[in-house]
Amino acid sequence: MLARFTRSGIGARGEDARLFVLDLIGEKNLKGIDPAGVKSEVTAEKSEVKNIVTQLNPYAVGGG
Repeated sequence: MLARFTRSGIGARGEDARLFVLDLIGEKNLKGIDPAGVKSEVTAEKSEVKNIVTQLNPYAVGGG
C-alpha cells in the first residue's frame, strides 16, 4: 500500500464552492518524497475541480 487516508474535511467556500481537505499517510513509501513533485489528479462527475494543492502536513500522524 502506498498510502492511506486518515482524515477528511469539507467546508464551504462561498455559495457555489466547497473546500475538501484529505490527509493521507504512508510513512515508509512517502517519506522523503518532495510534495512539490507530487501531481494530484482529482475528478468529479458533475462539478469542476480546481485549485488543487498538495502539501506536507507536519502535524499529521506519520507526516513528519
